[in-house]
Amino acid sequence: MKINSDKIPPEIQHEYNTADLADAYVYFDNRKGMYGLKEAGIVAWKELVHHLKLYGYEVMRLTTGMWKHQTKPTIFVLTVDDFGIKYCSDRDLQHLLQALRDRYTITVDTEGTQYCGMTLEWHYDKGYVDVSMPGYVNEALHQLQHRAPSKPVHALHQWKIIRYSRN
Repeated sequence: MKINSDKIPPEIQHEYNTADLADAYVYFDNRKGMYGLKEAGIVAWKELVHHLKLYGYEVMRLTTGMWKHQTKPTIFVLTVDDFGIKYCSDRDLQHLLQALRDRYTITVDTEGTQYCGMTLEWHYDKGYVDVSMPGYVNEALHQLQHRAPSKPVHALHQWKIIRYSRN
């Protein structure tokens, strides 16, 4: 990557003896991720694929967000930095978690109460899950500085009742 020398802070220019490079570009070789760099996502992805392959995990062929182990029944989905894991034994879960800990700092929620900013309330006995985002609407209204309307609004636009007849 290249950066115009006038964008480099003076203390860095002094440390690397680049102060005399006025109106020139300084070229960098970036070997890891860099916040804000458009290529950072693919660099991190390739690194993760390579690392987890060492432990027997691979991306599923037709669903690139889903992964599986070559011999264990462990399957997980990865969305940005959130993992949703389906495992059959605690030993299988620990295998995946150790593979991740060997390279990354992670936090674990074995109850599965949070995923991608959503709150999950599992009802296994009834066969469903409640998904919610507590406070999201109020935070958005505040951020957008939305004022409450003076009278209730029940639709996005005015509408007329359609009256059907046999004629």
